[in-house]
Amino acid sequence: MVSNAILTEEMIYAGATFVKELDQNSRCPESAFWLYAALLDKWKLVLIEPASRGKGPRDTYRMIQRLLVTSGAELSALSMSDISVLGPSVTIVKMLRTIVTTRPKEILRVRLRNKVAYGNLIEDVLVYRLADSSK
Repeated sequence: MVSNAILTEEMIYAGATFVKELDQNSRCPESAFWLYAALLDKWKLVLIEPASRGKGPRDTYRMIQRLLVTSGAELSALSMSDISVLGPSVTIVKMLRTIVTTRPKEILRVRLRNKVAYGNLIEDVLVYRLADSSK
């Protein structure tokens, strides 16, 4: 399948800036990455919340909405529909951690294309952070 979805520099910058904003608001995601969702032909900014947080997804999405509304032009490339918040036990996180890991508050920019982990193809992902709070 030929993709029309492009991860732009604006999206990459906005994603990194957004992760920094979350860190500054004491909502540090355990992991954060752009993932190409082939079935949707769309890029999603995936945020992995630590299992210990316990506030629930509704609270997290409220915080995300507030940050997007109050932010300036730096986050204009992001919308709520671009963001997914998941728990740390999702398969994609386990697969990605076999390839790359980061320190808890580190923000990198690691692009992985056509990688295989646990026998599954990871088409395209840009990793900012892949920490593991269970260690």
